[in-house]
Amino acid sequence: MVQQKKEVMVALIVGFFIRLAAFLVIFIALSDTTISFLQGFHNWDSKNYLAICANNYASPNTPYPHSLRLYAFYPALPIVYCGFAKVFSANVLLVALCINTLFFLLLCKELHTYIYREYEDKNLRAYIFLCFLCFPFSWFLQVNYTETLFLWLTLLSINLIYSKKVWLSHLAGFFAGFTRSTAFATAVGNWIIYTREFFKTETSNIDITEKSIWDGAITSCKKTWKDKNIATYFLKSLGFLSYGMGTLALLAYFQFAFGNWNLFFESQKVYFSRQTSINFWQGWLDDLTMSSIKWFTWNDRWKVKISGSENFVDHLLTLQTFNTWFLLYFPLTLAFIGSAYLLYKKQYDKFVWSWLLLIMPIMTGESTSINRYLILSFPLLFAVFELAAKNKVIKYTWLGFSVLSWAVVASWFAKDFWVG
Repeated sequence: MVQQKKEVMVALIVGFFIRLAAFLVIFIALSDTTISFLQGFHNWDSKNYLAICANNYASPNTPYPHSLRLYAFYPALPIVYCGFAKVFSANVLLVALCINTLFFLLLCKELHTYIYREYEDKNLRAYIFLCFLCFPFSWFLQVNYTETLFLWLTLLSINLIYSKKVWLSHLAGFFAGFTRSTAFATAVGNWIIYTREFFKTETSNIDITEKSIWDGAITSCKKTWKDKNIATYFLKSLGFLSYGMGTLALLAYFQFAFGNWNLFFESQKVYFSRQTSINFWQGWLDDLTMSSIKWFTWNDRWKVKISGSENFVDHLLTLQTFNTWFLLYFPLTLAFIGSAYLLYKKQYDKFVWSWLLLIMPIMTGESTSINRYLILSFPLLFAVFELAAKNKVIKYTWLGFSVLSWAVVASWFAKDFWVG
């Protein structure tokens, strides 16, 4: 316990310095631009959360169908930003940055708690922790996206289950449900963990004094029923339904406010060109085969945007092949490597849960955002980092590449380039 507390303190310190590094990278990246420091953390989806803060889900100055874009986003983050901005009468951009910093540090604590339980080797724990926070697309944990809040709530809910605090875990899951639709996948993963932990505890009480293990198991089951533990199991299992309350509340709000509960799904079809049908799979297949990959055909937009720049790194964004491989195929390759290693270690529950977390957002968003979806499927990345740590050269080469790529992705995001 003392060792764990020491490591948690170190993890928080590391997280704090990584946050400072994020500030420094943004400051340097924007030093020769007219973009403000605060704005560097609020591009792309962040702008939609700020728009919800300003006008709720109404978008009076945006013509249909583009006004539908706001309905694709969950309300937890805007509610928190607006609430604190009003309480302190402060700039919402500054408030959002401060709150995200708090969420990031809380995430560091729960992340380390999870890693400490999963891995015995101290050096491996430190390596996986550092690699995850410095993973190129973990940059999205530094900006005002929902990834930071959702991942903190996810890890918190898992850690609470292992601490036998299931109802508190459901409360964390309930709030996660107001953050992202993928809370459904988290509910499935957490139910698997809860079921495994519950029956592992109960079956350990088998009476070995019986004539056979089977008789002992029957005796244990009778005791379990008598003690109403099975009833407790089913009752607490029903609690996992709370993870879906956020989605139901959002749909109910759309019905009450706009007379159309289906706005969330309509926004996916219009704004993200995604449909919950075979057309979705065809659209994703088209993306993977580059036959209709629209976000990576930068040519006109980015060449105009970068035309006056001598920055070689920025000019990489004009290359469709580079973007396709770095932002799409690279994270997909890591996902498959991590999956293979999880299957090799027979960690089937993590494999299933990770892919649910990866596939669900793709079904209602862009497949070209898979790089940031991957950080929510963290068991896949942990498996990759564990493999990398087995070879000293690969171990440090990977860490160096990650840190450098993290800074580059940060620079691109701050300049309002699409990086996921």
